[in-house]
Amino acid sequence: MLDNKGFDLWADGYDEAVGLSDEENSYPFAGYKDVLGGIFKEIMTKENARS
Repeated sequence: MLDNKGFDLWADGYDEAVGLSDEENSYPFAGYKDVLGGIFKEIMTKENARS
C-alpha cells in the first residue's frame, strides 16, 4: 500500500502510465479509453446529459 509520499510520486506520472499501458494494451490500464468512452456514451443517453 502506498503512503502519501509514494502516492504523490505515482500521481506525477499517472497520466503517462495510463496512456502507455492503454496504447500497449497491457496491465493495469489496458482498455482504459474504451471503458471511459463506454461510460460517456451511457451517460449521454440520459435525459439532460451535457458534454
